[in-house]
Amino acid sequence: MPRAEHRAGQLLRVVTITVGAVVVASACTQQKTPTLVFEDDFTGTALDTRHWAVYDGYQASSGETWSAAAWTVAGGILTGSTGGDGAIPGIAHTTDQTYGIWEVSARFDAPADPQVNSVFLLWPEDDAGWPAAGELDFTENYDPTRQMTSGFVHHGARNDQTSAMTKVDMTQWHVYSVAWSPTAITYSIDGRAWFSDTDRFHIPTGPMHLTLQQNNNAPVKAGRIPTSFQVDWVRMYAV
Repeated sequence: MPRAEHRAGQLLRVVTITVGAVVVASACTQQKTPTLVFEDDFTGTALDTRHWAVYDGYQASSGETWSAAAWTVAGGILTGSTGGDGAIPGIAHTTDQTYGIWEVSARFDAPADPQVNSVFLLWPEDDAGWPAAGELDFTENYDPTRQMTSGFVHHGARNDQTSAMTKVDMTQWHVYSVAWSPTAITYSIDGRAWFSDTDRFHIPTGPMHLTLQQNNNAPVKAGRIPTSFQVDWVRMYAV
């Protein structure tokens, strides 16, 4: 059964922070040595449903239609695509974990439909506890040229958010990552940290899992410009 789907466009209170680009040795900002606990190189011909829950069907709350057919696996690459019919891709990793590092090697096609945004995030195991249970959007793109990305930390019962954005050519391959510890949330691209939130009231304390998806924000869902992204690999580390 699919996990609860993330929805964009629910900003209630946004605080934008400016974060300097700091070169780090890896995505890990914790002191413990990270241990690889999962990786997927997508070497088969379909998603491994032992590890991925695939969204499929109509979602009444948003008017969107999730489609398992929006995913393809070929040549070691996972592709998620929103087609002209407006049906969108979404998958959730079946393993939840408290704290750790998640990395996704990906690229995004351009031009993209301005009403379709792609997002990689951590979603809480406690679906009913959202938004207080937290949500970590470590790359979320609304720019149809795919030349910048945004990051959000959702927290609190009012769905308050901390956010930032950074310039990056997303049409090229990059590694997007989130490092989550009891004291900090850090978003990085190719090992370069561009966002950090150290407010303890913003940091989730319960298990979360990785989600890869697109959202169709258009009032009329059909008639979209085909919009795709590719994933080379996914890795998850415990710390």
